[in-house]
Amino acid sequence: MLLRKSLAILAGTITISACSVYHPQAVDIPLMTKQGETKIEASGSLSGWIFPDATSLNVTATHAFTDCLAGQAHLNYGSGMGAAQLAFGVFNPFGEHCVLEGYMGLNSGFMNVDNKSTDDDGTEHAKTYSYDGRFNVPFSQINFGWHDLMKGHFDIGLALKAGAYMPRINYYEYDSNEIKIDEKTYRYTKTNLLIEPQFMMRVGSQKVKWIFKAGFCSLNDIAEGAQHFTYDFYTLSTGLHITF
Repeated sequence: MLLRKSLAILAGTITISACSVYHPQAVDIPLMTKQGETKIEASGSLSGWIFPDATSLNVTATHAFTDCLAGQAHLNYGSGMGAAQLAFGVFNPFGEHCVLEGYMGLNSGFMNVDNKSTDDDGTEHAKTYSYDGRFNVPFSQINFGWHDLMKGHFDIGLALKAGAYMPRINYYEYDSNEIKIDEKTYRYTKTNLLIEPQFMMRVGSQKVKWIFKAGFCSLNDIAEGAQHFTYDFYTLSTGLHITF
């Protein structure tokens, strides 16, 4: 079953790699430590299954309202897709450098992508297919990591998100006059189980750090049940992380 699913995803990626309906979200793993602390991260990211097929800009802001309660907001946009995420949770520093966090929230996104036939010289002609729609992901997430190692210059952390990917997505094909072909129009609305782990490391000064993150995801129905759709398996991101 696992081999069959992997082959189906690979085949879908090769034939319709542009029809990606989700990519791992490059959300900050903040590792909050005290009341009043605010952390802001800005990054650029690449997403794909094998080869990158999408780019995004990402911004996350996290604030600690008390010594254990925090809220987080995230935005990303790129390659005809965008998403916003809002989450609230708790954090527990223990020891000198360790933090455990738990969040619950909602990620909501949209897509509107056209594909046009292209000559070898790059000239674009009539569009051959398009897809559009929205999705919602209610989720829970656990973060764990170490901050301010090596005299405050290094952070490292892991996150695991689990949620329900709830899509309302349309796929259209067109003839040479850009008229929709009714019998090749599809709508996908099946809820998927989403599993999304992420790794991050930060290095720099105590207040400003360079960050690298690698996120991955699995949707349990897209590969075998959704015609003409796939998703991006990984997102790699890099940028700046600032603590106030």
